[in-house]
Amino acid sequence: MHLIHGKRGNSSCFFLIFFYSKRRQSANKNHLFINFSIIYLVLINTRVVLPKKALCHPDFFLYLVHISSTNLYGKRNMADQEDQPSSDRWTISATRTIFTNPVVNLVTSRVRCGRTAIEKDFYKFQFPCWVNIIALTGRQELILIRQYRFGTDRIELEIPGGAVNDGEDPLAAGLRELLEETGYAGQNGRIIGKVCPNPAIQNNFCYTVLVEDVRQVAEPSQDDMEDIEVLILPQDEVQKLVVDGSISHGLVLNALMFFAMDKAKNRFGKP
Repeated sequence: MHLIHGKRGNSSCFFLIFFYSKRRQSANKNHLFINFSIIYLVLINTRVVLPKKALCHPDFFLYLVHISSTNLYGKRNMADQEDQPSSDRWTISATRTIFTNPVVNLVTSRVRCGRTAIEKDFYKFQFPCWVNIIALTGRQELILIRQYRFGTDRIELEIPGGAVNDGEDPLAAGLRELLEETGYAGQNGRIIGKVCPNPAIQNNFCYTVLVEDVRQVAEPSQDDMEDIEVLILPQDEVQKLVVDGSISHGLVLNALMFFAMDKAKNRFGKP
């Protein structure tokens, strides 16, 4: 680990490069379980005091992610992102709907680039917002599901999730989807992350909801075209499924990243 101090203008800058490698032993011989080096660059304008116990912890790089998101970009209000205006260098006109159904609308607009004054037709898929749920049992196990996905034409390993209804709070939607798909409910539900699934062609957001101490309170209430298998797995087993590619859904992987960051933040404290 190297801490490099430098100057940029009138601000002091600290460049922290963190190399991380994790090995696991087998009964027969030492072998590489995860062999990778993470070179993580954190630019901080103010000093951050790191707990000594953090420096040698295997989740330390996740703590750096938390620090960087707080110090580089500030504490952004996730609820305000929908209202952020487009740049005044881009002009949108002549919007019309090409296709609509209960799942998605496809619209097209004439877009003018202020830099080049060129106009072209752009296309956008209007989906409802989505929500994924990290559900933790009292034994700190994770609730996963298996279900068929038409896009890949295969059974996918995921976490519970679904669409946010019109006017519905994302947290309430997450609790509802968890109950409907698995029959589980819990406590201390909260939103731990939010992303744009594909800002190039979509306008929706995907939220990650963390629910703790979940237990089964009812039978699943699945839709007519759902056939969901519920799994309860230890967290280290879920990590292996990520590494070997068994979990490949991008938004599920994103939710697991938010969960790992949240754990690191709670372990090491706020910067």
